[in-house]
Amino acid sequence: MPLPLKDIISALVNDVSIASIRADVNRSHWQDIYDDNEIFREFSPSKVRISELNISIPLAIEEVQREKVIDPEINYRQLQQILPPRMPDRERKAFADALRDELLEKEIHLLTKNVGKKIVQIATTLEPGVKEQDLNLAYLRKLKREYLSRPNQESDTSFVYKASELEKINAEHIIRIEMSLLVD
Repeated sequence: MPLPLKDIISALVNDVSIASIRADVNRSHWQDIYDDNEIFREFSPSKVRISELNISIPLAIEEVQREKVIDPEINYRQLQQILPPRMPDRERKAFADALRDELLEKEIHLLTKNVGKKIVQIATTLEPGVKEQDLNLAYLRKLKREYLSRPNQESDTSFVYKASELEKINAEHIIRIEMSLLVD
């Protein structure tokens, strides 16, 4: 059964915590036995502690589910920020509206190659008085950077991790997760 990686890691961390608790209970049990015995009373049971745990897990990606894709379109408000600040509000709103219509028609968005140049081209065609230096292209670059750095939290990857299931999968499709856990 494929599971999300977060569930696999969570189960591993949970198992380590349970093992640590069991070790403490076991040590306490043996301490009681030592305390009841005249010969062992002066001693204490050995302390075996795991301080670090290195795990290597072979995994195969079963599927990637994406519930929602974040829209890379440049919205009306963002376009108003890109337009020249000296432009009167009414003109600016109408210009942003016309620019947005052109972007939608030509399917230009934040991920379009040379999006800044294309916006300059459309803006100067729509309004010949507007020059490239009048546009806030730094804001456009910031929007693109933010979009690209935003993780898609709605995606979930399911992994196959049982040995019997991994044997059926071509070895070149199997990845290995190396993990080191520091245990108190």
